[in-house]
Amino acid sequence: MTAIINILHRAFDLFFVPFARLDPFWGMLAVSAVTGVLMLIVYKYTSNQAAIARVKDIIKAHLLEAWIYREDVGLMLRAQVAVLRANMKYIALNLQPLLVMIVPVLFILVSLNFRYGTRPLEVGEEIVVKTFRKTAVTADKMDERLETPDGVEVLTPGVRIEERGEVGWRVRILKKGAYTVTVLAGGREYTIRLVAGSFGTRVASRRYASIGGAFFYPGEPALPSDGVLSRIEINYPTLSPAIPGTKWRPHWLIQYFVLSLIFGLALRGPFKVEI
Repeated sequence: MTAIINILHRAFDLFFVPFARLDPFWGMLAVSAVTGVLMLIVYKYTSNQAAIARVKDIIKAHLLEAWIYREDVGLMLRAQVAVLRANMKYIALNLQPLLVMIVPVLFILVSLNFRYGTRPLEVGEEIVVKTFRKTAVTADKMDERLETPDGVEVLTPGVRIEERGEVGWRVRILKKGAYTVTVLAGGREYTIRLVAGSFGTRVASRRYASIGGAFFYPGEPALPSDGVLSRIEINYPTLSPAIPGTKWRPHWLIQYFVLSLIFGLALRGPFKVEI
């Protein structure tokens, strides 16, 4: 399962190849445009377009009725109740296409977070590498040590927080590159990549022993299920693409949804989709 997940994410990476040398925002814009188009197509063929058109007409008619009879409290309230009923039906008609969209949108969100949710480290920057032992593993079976290659300097010995099963080491990046750091725990070796480079380079901030963790934090294979560690964590700094020509950096999730919505609304006419 983990191998399939990583293959899907690598396939998604191919989409960004043409944007590798451009500002990260343009990759975000492109994936939002494609999402808008794909969601329109999915919506068109998984929803009852005729029923949606009818219920929208009903909502408009009752809104007009409420405005015309605004001075007659009884008629106005009756029209508002009818609008509420029609709205509930409209929501129900949208449930099926929304359920169909959940899986592909979730995959896109995970992949975008992998690329835009955090940034690689800068030369000279310090960060903490953490490990968490499994709850069933006692502390006496642990003897965590961190080994790093040239280019990564370990600044502190491991700091242990027993009640959380956590050990952390502060490290400093000495030059750009992708480095494999090794954690020795319970007689086994566990690795994770530490990346220093430019924003837009994907970084895996966590490595889990569970399939769910491997899906939401791709880029690294799952930790051995029979090992003593539940996860390894590197809290990279967060960063989102800047809007071109400005220093404004709305969260990447907001940018993605707003841009996808704009493309979807702009193209619903040419695609003849009733929303």
